[in-house]
Amino acid sequence: MTMAFRQKIEQRQKPVFTQGLRQSVEILELPLLELKETVETELAENPVIEEMQAPAASAAAPEPLEQRMREDEDRSNFNKGTPLKEFDSFENSLPGKKDSLAETLLKQLRINAKDDEEARLGAIIIQQIDENGYLRQDISALAQEAGVNEKDMLQALELIQTFDPQGVGARDLKECLLIQLKKNREKNKLAYSLVENYLPELAGKDLNRLCKKLKCSQEELSQSIAKIHSLEPKPGRSFNYDEVAYVIPDIIIEEKGNELLVSIKDDVIPVIRINPLYRSMLKSEKVNDQTKEFIRERILRANNLIRAIESRKNTLSKVVSLIAETQKEALLEGIEKLVPLSLKEVAQKAGLHESTVSRVVSNKYVQAPSGIFTLKDLFSFSLKTSEGEEIAAQRIKSKIQELVEAEDKTKPLKDHEIACLIKESEKIPIARRTVAKYREGMNIPPTSQRKKTSL
Repeated sequence: MTMAFRQKIEQRQKPVFTQGLRQSVEILELPLLELKETVETELAENPVIEEMQAPAASAAAPEPLEQRMREDEDRSNFNKGTPLKEFDSFENSLPGKKDSLAETLLKQLRINAKDDEEARLGAIIIQQIDENGYLRQDISALAQEAGVNEKDMLQALELIQTFDPQGVGARDLKECLLIQLKKNREKNKLAYSLVENYLPELAGKDLNRLCKKLKCSQEELSQSIAKIHSLEPKPGRSFNYDEVAYVIPDIIIEEKGNELLVSIKDDVIPVIRINPLYRSMLKSEKVNDQTKEFIRERILRANNLIRAIESRKNTLSKVVSLIAETQKEALLEGIEKLVPLSLKEVAQKAGLHESTVSRVVSNKYVQAPSGIFTLKDLFSFSLKTSEGEEIAAQRIKSKIQELVEAEDKTKPLKDHEIACLIKESEKIPIARRTVAKYREGMNIPPTSQRKKTSL
């Protein structure tokens, strides 16, 4: 029996992530003040860059970016005009700034996802994990949004729940604590039972009653409670840095006539260019090859930065304009007027990858006629009324807030009562559990903690 071996030649396209692409992705994600710091640092470290005075509003338009870059023929293989799509899915970690909770989770996802589809679903889930590390969105709604069945989305969630920080991706406190107990391979069965079945009793601190229910000694109960208290109820807490944050909008949206005008605020960013002296040095016979190589490398760095800043501005303007078209009413009248809008929808309209849109909206603020919001605030999943109309989840949250503020504090509303009132007034069939999730996400205490004794 003989075996035939064949050689097969295949041609494949594989993206090459150059220094310029890497920097474009990094700059795209930076909020205004961090971009300003980045440019100022490069001004200090790169001798070929000089700061220009920003042109007056009436001045002639500057020459196109591509033309400026053609003048700087620093390397024969310098990639001019790389389209945005080439770095849309670039997922390597980027140095130079403190990782957020989402960035930390995405790094682990890249390593542990079994395939591209699981990575895609995981990224969608991570986008919805709040600052405390909890997933507040219904998994079924996320599955519908992603166009997959609920089982696939649950598998992606279970993967994320194995990541650090321990307990991340939980949908409530019970799940968060159970994840940590399992991950620590805790053998104390009483601790599991307390978390699974007796969390409300633990909050009440009626230990004698618990001992009777569980048929255990006070010492055993105390040890188990101590174990539970050693767990982290808010896994994302360590990523919430207590730094003074000054909110400076990256985008200004103004109403002109019946239109919304979007402008990118970049007047605080130094305007830079390459000093012509260094270009002339490249042609001089008096300059040695080693110095010329240094100058070429620095010019390349400068070009990458200039192009990345321009790309950030164009992409940000494109994405925000699309968001403004959909959320016009919310931008003019208030966040409670949000309509359903997802990253996927904006990405499709903009011709970009979802990960790119996610980077664009990350850590950025918009100043609109109705107030200042983060860009992420302008996205919302949809719920359907009994009549089939889609509305944004943010409207439900606003209604919950409104009902709680108007309630009789001596007889505060229970979650199921809030659900019934919303069904009556808004024609939205909403589960008690969903009300509880939204309420917890808005840091509204439960009924027992909101109750006030009448005098």
